[in-house]
Amino acid sequence: MKNFLLALTAGGLMVFLLTITDAVWGHPLIIQISNALFVVGIFLFFIGLIMLSAATDIFISFGYTFKVMFRRDKLEQKDFHDYSQARQKERGKYYGISIFLVGIIFVAVAQGMWLYTR
Repeated sequence: MKNFLLALTAGGLMVFLLTITDAVWGHPLIIQISNALFVVGIFLFFIGLIMLSAATDIFISFGYTFKVMFRRDKLEQKDFHDYSQARQKERGKYYGISIFLVGIIFVAVAQGMWLYTR
């Protein structure tokens, strides 16, 4: 629940900032909010999807590759498997489902607002 509220608050802040920046175009407020909800919702949806599908392991492998290639001192871990296990222990909390659900909610509300204005 705490992760969900954190994702909802961060998403709401992003929607607020996008609504303010969209005000210069002179659209009605409901369309500005709908646009901002949709854009933020799509980003949160795909970020949550990446986190849910464990595709973040790709970013761990990129980090390992760059550290091995460009670091002068040796890593504590000898191979990638040990490195990825250490990184997963460091990650700790799992926010993927919360971010995914907030993205779906934002997109659904944006679509509802868009249909309301039509």
